[in-house]
Amino acid sequence: FVAERPPHLTDIAVVFPASPVKSNHFWVAIDNTIKHATFGDHALSVWYGVDRHEDNPAYCALRERVRQGSLAGILFVTSPFDFVKSPLLLERPAIPRVAFASKWRHVEAKLSTIEFKHASFAERAVEKLARNGCRRMAVITYPEDRHEIWEAIAEKHGVELRPYWYQGVSQGSPGTGRNLARLLFREGQRDRPDAVIVADDNLLEPITLGIRDAKMRVPGDVLVLSHCNFPWPTRSAVPVIRLGWDTRGILESALDVLRRTRGDATPVESIVDAVFEDELCSKAT
Repeated sequence: FVAERPPHLTDIAVVFPASPVKSNHFWVAIDNTIKHATFGDHALSVWYGVDRHEDNPAYCALRERVRQGSLAGILFVTSPFDFVKSPLLLERPAIPRVAFASKWRHVEAKLSTIEFKHASFAERAVEKLARNGCRRMAVITYPEDRHEIWEAIAEKHGVELRPYWYQGVSQGSPGTGRNLARLLFREGQRDRPDAVIVADDNLLEPITLGIRDAKMRVPGDVLVLSHCNFPWPTRSAVPVIRLGWDTRGILESALDVLRRTRGDATPVESIVDAVFEDELCSKAT
């Protein structure tokens, strides 16, 4: 018997970490895209809640698939540091692996990477707002983001970014963004920002609720530009310009990397630039 679609040529394991998928909107967007899209001859199977523990059923089952050599590739939706010494990365090196992550430094484990170019998001976001006449910008982002990148880009485009207009909000407690937005736009301030960049779509809804609470007119008083994982936008209480990553496009890029690195091929490092919503709509038509 010869399989019409041999699993070692078609089956791609998409590996999610132990944290709940719903805790990260990027993971939600990737999961939704896999459920609603087709990818040619490839069959993408989703593996939820995989950790390194020997009593983790998903980990044990996936490890067995690797040992059998019955996968065409493995895609990790986040950097697989926990699996550096695991068969998921070390056994059957001919099985290609790729991760949505920055550069991989563990040479003992063959892994390609696809990195989302955050600098391109920052550059395009500030440029867009500057072209729309904005001159006083607030940035609300994740705590690990680098203030100096935003500061340099703002200066380049003639946009003011005061230290107290740059704020980090934890993805684990996005609701604090609502009060932060109320504070930024509270009544009676002499120096409100005329633009807000929300650099993490997990934060968008509470921040825009705070802007609405402050009775700001959007776009009359302030423009709001937000990160987005297309085509699965997070909810917003006000009109918003969306800039981010096309999840179908990055999944297709991952499959292309897996094809190119099958066997003994050297792992590759790819970078994906941010795109605006209207640019994706133009491609679709």
